[in-house]
Amino acid sequence: MSTMSPERALRGRMAPGDARSSQVHETGRVCEEPACETVLSIYNATGWCWQHEQPHAYVLQAPRKRRKDAKDTSPDTPGPSPEAGPGPRPGPRPGPRPGRTS
Repeated sequence: MSTMSPERALRGRMAPGDARSSQVHETGRVCEEPACETVLSIYNATGWCWQHEQPHAYVLQAPRKRRKDAKDTSPDTPGPSPEAGPGPRPGPRPGPRPGRTS
């Protein structure tokens, strides 16, 4: 059995939004395409399987994060200091390996 010290414990918060259940449909439904016997998921709102469903626009229904919400404010996460700059630049590419001929 392991014990986790308080400074090593996981911290976080629930994602915002309503906690409503997913909409479910009848069980045992089959794709409407003739000769297709794919049983549809109870979460599939259409009458067709993924192969036979017509293409349509996808609408993301999740709220976007605001910039201030996306920043990590955890004191446990080390990050580069603002004075550090963009980091080291890559050096020159190495030449041909010794002993190799072109």
